[in-house]
Amino acid sequence: MLAATISRGEIQIVVDHNSNEEATAGFKFKHVPPPAKNDAAAHAKFSIVEGERDDNGADLEALHDGKLPTEPDEPDANFFFNAGTEGGRLLVDLGRVMPIAQVNTYSWHPSTRGPQVYVLYAADGAAANFKAEPKKDLDPEKHGWKLLAKVDTRPKEGEPGGQYGVSISDSQGVIGSYRYLLFDLSRTEDTDSFGNTFYSEIDVIARDGGPQASESAVNAESNTLTDAEKAAGWKLLFNGQDFSGWHNFKRAGVRPGWRVENGSLVCWDPEQAGDIVTADKFQWFELQLDYNIAHAGNSGIMYHVTDEGSRIWSTGPEFQLEDNAAAADPVRCGWLYALYQPPDDPNTGKPLDATKPVGQWNHVRLLISPEKCEHEINGVKYFDYVLGSEDFNRRVAKSKFARMPHFAKSDTGYIALQGDHGSISFRNIKIRVIQPAQ
Repeated sequence: MLAATISRGEIQIVVDHNSNEEATAGFKFKHVPPPAKNDAAAHAKFSIVEGERDDNGADLEALHDGKLPTEPDEPDANFFFNAGTEGGRLLVDLGRVMPIAQVNTYSWHPSTRGPQVYVLYAADGAAANFKAEPKKDLDPEKHGWKLLAKVDTRPKEGEPGGQYGVSISDSQGVIGSYRYLLFDLSRTEDTDSFGNTFYSEIDVIARDGGPQASESAVNAESNTLTDAEKAAGWKLLFNGQDFSGWHNFKRAGVRPGWRVENGSLVCWDPEQAGDIVTADKFQWFELQLDYNIAHAGNSGIMYHVTDEGSRIWSTGPEFQLEDNAAAADPVRCGWLYALYQPPDDPNTGKPLDATKPVGQWNHVRLLISPEKCEHEINGVKYFDYVLGSEDFNRRVAKSKFARMPHFAKSDTGYIALQGDHGSISFRNIKIRVIQPAQ
């Protein structure tokens, strides 16, 4: 067994090699941890930015499905680029910014396709010039990416075959907070057409050793009600385990862009998600929930949504959710979309903003009653209004909603979560029905 540790500044690269005689299906190394099954990459979106997948190998799913090859030459259990090519670039989208403790890569082949040669970049997506899919002719460092590590496990002597494990970490415990990882993979040799590595698994270990592990303990206690809340009439709209009580708007079931992860209801792929609504309709109520939005994310909570409109926002008013620091929409988080916004904060001269930064959980309180409606973020009241009042109707008449005949006309309807504008997570979604004053 060969092991090496290379330090570049604060970044540490640990390389382990099991020879063909020592390699086993368990991928056990002396210094590099074995592959994980429930790391942050398990739920990430993998895509090819540059290069061609070899049809004799596995799909990208093999890199993060927790399944490992059992033999040294098992093409359909490994991902590799096409024969005769120089490699390629892989993008890993974790769905949101998170603190990363380790990036671990694993490979296995009896000959020259065992070693790993790649450059790893990371990004949070916040840079103005950020390009999420930089082709080979673009330098990632000039387009919002940070160079993390250069890896080359080819032995200087001896046979190159066997198992390789690489663990990239930081001496301070956290590499950084990122959403995207870019692997620029190179072939190991060009003396023949078969120089592209058999990659078996790529793991991303979030801070404290697991996928959002620091949140797992919190989420274990989330999505529950105290005895006092139950006595006060509160009910959970999300059980933290599955999609019970939710479906896509005007469609049965929930599309694959949504998933339940670590006790959270997550819109992780907006292109495949769509808006979801409650199975039940609600008239007057108090709604509370927590949300965690991705960089530049945009979402919303709609209420009194009916099936009369083609979109949820054509009937239901929207409590806007977004990343105030980077989202393109000028309507900010907590506002009633295109109708009401909070007063200016005297300390900033800008509209009141009580949101926490991307990566942190925020708390929403939305009160909808015939007497008044209130919007709150993290315990700070933004404003109130009365549905159907002269002021409300005047604002609607001056907005884009004036062209929508069914907008805010019903006093009952679904509660909806927007899922087509950006990645966002929800938890602790609870509601208390309010009886109108007599």
